Amino acid sequence: MSASTDRFRGSGKGRVVAALTSLTLSMSLAACGGGDEGSNKTLVYSSSIAETTSLGQADNAWLDSVEAADVGITFERTFGGALVPLVEILPAVADGTVDAGFINDGAFPQQLPLYTISQMPFVTADPYAQMMALQKLYEENAAFQAEWEKQGVHVLHFLPVGAGLMGSADAVDDLGDLTGQRLRAFGLLAEASAEIGADPVDLPFAELFESLERDVIDGYAGMSLDVAHSLGFTKLRAHLTDFGTGSYSSTAAIINLDTWNSLSEEQQAAMEEVTAGAWTQEALDILEKVEAEACAGLAEVGASLSSLPDTEKSAFKDRVGALLQSSWTSSVTDAGVSADDAASVLADYQKFTAEFEAETIYDSDRSACQG
Repeated sequence: MSASTDRFRGSGKGRVVAALTSLTLSMSLAACGGGDEGSNKTLVYSSSIAETTSLGQADNAWLDSVEAADVGITFERTFGGALVPLVEILPAVADGTVDAGFINDGAFPQQLPLYTISQMPFVTADPYAQMMALQKLYEENAAFQAEWEKQGVHVLHFLPVGAGLMGSADAVDDLGDLTGQRLRAFGLLAEASAEIGADPVDLPFAELFESLERDVIDGYAGMSLDVAHSLGFTKLRAHLTDFGTGSYSSTAAIINLDTWNSLSEEQQAAMEEVTAGAWTQEALDILEKVEAEACAGLAEVGASLSSLPDTEKSAFKDRVGALLQSSWTSSVTDAGVSADDAASVLADYQKFTAEFEAETIYDSDRSACQG
């Protein structure tokens, strides 16, 4: 996923209004047959991703679990950006255009600069550790929580996202192989790539596939295994390499803050229980299944997955780690965050990910497709 709003292609407000009109009509017709009564609420949920992806499946599972809790909450769901495109979801939820929706860490860096901590390379490669660390950060770090509330939204849950990989035409055995390679990379990962001699290209995700087809660029960095395979990128660049940068993206579900505050204590508790309960394992099970399917499918398209030697990964981290932390701090303070708040979020994120890595329930075996 991309790190700035111009990397996503929305359909504009016209389609949003039309879709909302249709959705409102269907909800009104339902109300004529009984509808919401008392504390019952039907919430409009908008996601920009497809239901078939691991993120879409995990998100749907959360919504299903809340409805199954039988506390008077149901969801009108749309996926694939059919209602609100990703670049408009934060203001759409904040102003009540929709009640809740799916957000990405890179879509609103000026409004949610501290959330971009999830893009810090070399912190963790464990989706469970990252997801749980962000949740704990939201619950315990005042600056991180205030950032969301300032935008008029409440976080319902974070989602597990697989670690980022690099796709290339040729095998990468050491960092020197990346010298001069034109890689689609953004943000901190672009800086890291440049430091080891690659030529990062700031390219919209929507243009990536065609750019690879036409050899405008040599490869890409930061894409998870399941996304790379499901979208066909492994057919264009047969070598996937884990070069140690780890998690480089996060997604979350948010709800309008006033809507959240209007829910009963029982309804809020039910949502929080789903997030903290069995759904966490279910979300990871979905990711592991999709990753296993992608892993098994690599051979069918003549692709493979390998990993840089640990010595090369360590050298990469030693070379750019401090630089990236300094760069991230500068970017968030430029967005209006105090240096103290930036430091507290960075320290807590690192501490929390280490805690959850030690107790991880993520179990993804890539040995079947890793050479």
